[in-house]
Amino acid sequence: KERQPRKGLLSVILVIALVVTGCSITAYCVNEHWEDKAEHMTKSLDRRVEELQQQLDKISVAGGSPVVIPNDGSAMTPAQLYASSVNSVVAISTTVQANSYYGPTEASSAGSGFILSEDGYVITNHHVVDGATNLAIYFPDTDKEYRAEVVTVDETHDLAVVKVVDPSFNGFNNIKYGFKCEAEDVGTGVFVLGYPLVQSMGTEIKLTTGVVSSRSGFQGDQSQYQISAPVQPGNSGGPLYNDNGE
Repeated sequence: KERQPRKGLLSVILVIALVVTGCSITAYCVNEHWEDKAEHMTKSLDRRVEELQQQLDKISVAGGSPVVIPNDGSAMTPAQLYASSVNSVVAISTTVQANSYYGPTEASSAGSGFILSEDGYVITNHHVVDGATNLAIYFPDTDKEYRAEVVTVDETHDLAVVKVVDPSFNGFNNIKYGFKCEAEDVGTGVFVLGYPLVQSMGTEIKLTTGVVSSRSGFQGDQSQYQISAPVQPGNSGGPLYNDNGE
């Protein structure tokens, strides 16, 4: 009878030992599992990073962003369109004569334009250059600024062609876009590039997206679109693209 407590004590000790041993085995297995899983995830991530690096080594870089630009006429994403066309859009600054309370004075205004040819022709809106006494074409994020002159205007359709006449001008880069003569359908995706509100919104070119809302403009004007892409002062004269970069 006196030995029974010892048997009970031994049983308790044995149970505790088994529990501790079981927990140790379980902890070891769990640890091994997570170590294996972590190693697998690390190797998988390393492979993915290597694949991405190989892709980056093969793609075109334009506008500071690495983007693959299709050359088969297929639709482009906004990022691809931006990379393809960002260097073909310019800012335009003008000085015009104005009347104030104190008499005649000079005022400055700004707009956008896009390259028409590599030898310095740029198209913009007539109202951007109307009455300008000084005209300059520039890329706000660089130090390049060129003196320009108005070549011809079409007041009816609010268009103007200007040409760089600065002696330091050596030509524009290759044009990456084409021109479409047919009207787009309502609902077609469109993209706008330009330099709106440079003084307050910064000098980086802005991209906005939308769709063709109507194939006619103000009072049914068939030479204009209505679009849902946001535009602001300073966007005037900038290009409107479809998703083929036209």
